[in-house]
Amino acid sequence: MTKIDPVEWDISELSALTYEAMIPGQTGGEPSSEDPKDDLLKFIEALATPLDVWWEITSNNWETALDPTQTPVEALGWLGQFVGVMIETSWTEAESRAAIEHPEGFDRGKTSSLIQAIQRTLTGTKTVLVVERFDGNAGELFVRTRTSETPSEDGTRAEAMRKKLAGLLLNYDAVSGIDFDTLLATTTDFDDVNVTYASFDDVVADNPV
Repeated sequence: MTKIDPVEWDISELSALTYEAMIPGQTGGEPSSEDPKDDLLKFIEALATPLDVWWEITSNNWETALDPTQTPVEALGWLGQFVGVMIETSWTEAESRAAIEHPEGFDRGKTSSLIQAIQRTLTGTKTVLVVERFDGNAGELFVRTRTSETPSEDGTRAEAMRKKLAGLLLNYDAVSGIDFDTLLATTTDFDDVNVTYASFDDVVADNPV
């Protein structure tokens, strides 16, 4: 069996170990300037190259491969299956990592899970206002986003519908200025309004979320 030095042969450790294990197919010989690699080694190197990054990670530290903040981007779909997350093609890398690190399925029905899902449909500061039991109605869920940060109001509404608890009435709009529903959701009483706003014009001009 020919034992080879990965550095000397300019190949990865995985290629070297695989080549060394395939005794029957080796042609023998030492590396030379004329013919440094036989056909078998060239074939193994071609197969091993896409797996080299995985070998470097898993042969030394599985914790890295299983960490959603450190695993290679190519592994996010594989890692997501362990926590019930299916990576959507529209998600950014950061959104994919966040979805795995904080699985929405683990917090199904919680406000935090709803906000996280809605924010993936938004831009900018991704601001979301959520008020449960709106105006004393236990079955109404009040949700508002900024028009300037909502590329598709229908898309955001669909995501909110998909994530909210079954049976709750979704009260959603993307708004550019405050409305009375939002004023009701964000203030306690008129005394609170008077403290927050100097005039009615300030109320109308306010960005609600």
